[in-house]
Amino acid sequence: MEETLARFADALARGDADTAAELFAEDATYEEPPRFRFEGREAIRAFFRDFAERHSDARFTVLRAVADPTQSLLAAEWEWRYVSASDGQERAFTGVGFITFTGEKITSWRGLSISLDR
Repeated sequence: MEETLARFADALARGDADTAAELFAEDATYEEPPRFRFEGREAIRAFFRDFAERHSDARFTVLRAVADPTQSLLAAEWEWRYVSASDGQERAFTGVGFITFTGEKITSWRGLSISLDR
């Protein structure tokens, strides 16, 4: 599970929406309430593509992760930084999430990110 999260971070850093999306099950959900929720790999892929087109220099750094393989659950804390193409400014967030798996595929991602740019 931690390896999948590392591959996800690498795909985001390269702006590779397709590789990031392929880590998700076909019927996966990706959400960060209350802002957004995407259902299905193709909707998740479209979200990642849109993000990659509007941002650069993405860095998703896992600060710590705790896995329970018996329940296919990973809890993670991260820092997320990127540069917005609209104004050239770096944005920084800290976040946590609960990620569930079936095999090596992510089936749900429920996260919360809070801006560090206050």
